[in-house]
Amino acid sequence: MNVKHALLFVMLLLSAAYGKANEIYQEASSEKNETPPNIGCSSQPGANRVIHKILLGRHVDGPFFYHIWSQYVIIISPSILIQHIKSQVEKYPNAGSYYDSLLKKVEADMPIKEDTHIEKYLLQDSNVINEIQDIIFGLLSEGKVQVRILTSASKAPLPFIHAVDNRVGDWIFRSFCTPDGGEFFNHLSGSPTIN
Repeated sequence: MNVKHALLFVMLLLSAAYGKANEIYQEASSEKNETPPNIGCSSQPGANRVIHKILLGRHVDGPFFYHIWSQYVIIISPSILIQHIKSQVEKYPNAGSYYDSLLKKVEADMPIKEDTHIEKYLLQDSNVINEIQDIIFGLLSEGKVQVRILTSASKAPLPFIHAVDNRVGDWIFRSFCTPDGGEFFNHLSGSPTIN
């Protein structure tokens, strides 16, 4: 499988994950006889909608991991990535086998010699798709990444983003948004609270 086909495969996996998340979200709305709120990056207020401002990290030294979502790139420091995966292994010891596996693969690649697409690990083990999505979600929620707009002439990282939470029952659909309202990542959670 060449790189072009591999990236296409990864994009299809991510697209399927997003489609399933949106399907669950819509189903949860209809089960409660509710009209689904306006999900995404709209700034419209609502009873089930909360908007958070998240300040982002400014600088990543040396080669980094990255994730591309449409025209946006999420940049992750290798040390931050490893630290976050280790925290997930400790936090979820019973469910940590995929995190353990991912941690071993990332640590085996250290130090990385060039900027590396984090989905590289999906090509090695497609079972880690949820873990990679959760890692990106967690690091975005904590502001421990950089976000750049690929189509921007400046290539400067965004100083902050917005996290827009839409609640339907026990489900929370979080969209991560640029200051001007562009959505660059989203996540569905069954948890009553998202940090």
